Amino acid sequence: MRITHSTLPLVAALLAAAACADEPMAPAVPADLGASLNSGTVAAVIEQGELLPEGKVRYRVRVLAKKGEVASYQGLLSFEPGAVAIESITAPEAADGEVHLVNREQLAEGKIRFAGYAPEELGTSEAFSFVVASRGAGLPELAVSLDVAGTPDGVTKPASQLRGAREIRDRNGNVLR
Repeated sequence: MRITHSTLPLVAALLAAAACADEPMAPAVPADLGASLNSGTVAAVIEQGELLPEGKVRYRVRVLAKKGEVASYQGLLSFEPGAVAIESITAPEAADGEVHLVNREQLAEGKIRFAGYAPEELGTSEAFSFVVASRGAGLPELAVSLDVAGTPDGVTKPASQLRGAREIRDRNGNVLR
């Protein structure tokens, strides 16, 4: 494609519009959460990922917010101890000062604590992923909650704007259970 002087203003306008878009951090935002994210809410969701060999499934915990509104968070994934066999837990790799942490110490008690921080804003919605070995039919009983979330300015979001979830969603945001 050849760019001429007459098309440069159009290209500049399109690039500026894309840079200012208020899209949430996640690739797929659940339709039922879209309006609340626009009002400043931060939501933690559980997403079923790929099916792996031997009946294993990868799940992801995502922290969703309107772009530029969250630079830190801390939360908890909980489940009935012994009801879920978690084979591995993986945090996204740190980049550009962004850090994601997962605390496995309470795994036997049915708890996984997680946190994330970025100097400006988080570049990924993924807090961590984990692989579950099947222990029976159906989806595991999981719940995720947020203890705190902060803005890039260092302001703590009010507890009334933090949302957790007991449902598991597919990659398109649809509730599976």
